[in-house]
Amino acid sequence: MDSRRPLRSLLALLLILPIASAVQAGPVTFSGSSGNLAASVTFAHAGGGNLSVTLTNTSLIGCSVPADILTGVFFDVSGNTALTQISAIIANGSFRVNTNGNAPVAGNVGGEWDYARANSGTLSGVSQKQGISSSGLGIFADGSFNGPELDGPPNGAVDGMQYGLLSAGGRALNANAALFSNDFVQNSVVFTLSGIANLNDNTNLAALFSNIRFQYGTDLSEPSFGGNPDGGPNPVPVPAGVLLMGLGGICLAGYKVRRNRKVAKLA
Repeated sequence: MDSRRPLRSLLALLLILPIASAVQAGPVTFSGSSGNLAASVTFAHAGGGNLSVTLTNTSLIGCSVPADILTGVFFDVSGNTALTQISAIIANGSFRVNTNGNAPVAGNVGGEWDYARANSGTLSGVSQKQGISSSGLGIFADGSFNGPELDGPPNGAVDGMQYGLLSAGGRALNANAALFSNDFVQNSVVFTLSGIANLNDNTNLAALFSNIRFQYGTDLSEPSFGGNPDGGPNPVPVPAGVLLMGLGGICLAGYKVRRNRKVAKLA
């Protein structure tokens, strides 16, 4: 046996250790799909104790009917922490489609999206306790992300499809007339909220959010589906203690190999 093999294994584990210890850190993305529909939502630390929520219509198929428009996301937060809305901004690389209402200034679409939370139980008609939507859905009321009213309805209410999310494929050539008479955002909107205590970085964000539901159209009876972390099950991080035990075992194995070689020479 090559006595240098344990040393090489030891060096390899030393390189893995910092990577494994960081597995739990970083933004967490939930994604899902159903037929031609696909969506994702990413939760990330936004600095200063704030949280960013990026909602994206990830389908590549052009939207044909209102039920193809991504209008909301529902979710649970550990402890059902109440969040405070700060802003809703069109994401970099995304853009407004149609020109029926007032143009967003610096991408601010906060008046067209609302946040809701159930004080007890769940939100009406769904199994989640919190959500964000551009449509009323019998749950949401007024645009609450500190932005102006851009494209109706009046009095700041959120309703209909206005500023919901078109897919990356935009509008299909044979799209319903409603898709040409409302303003939309193609691809993504980034929502910034505050209220989660000790949110200083991305560590353990995956443990804070669960029970994701992507909602389309203007009624809860229209398409919706769940989301999984990164499109699949949660990765299982390797505890640093387990790696340290492995290091100890390799060191012991290396010691035994060297001792046996010495004994063999003396025999």
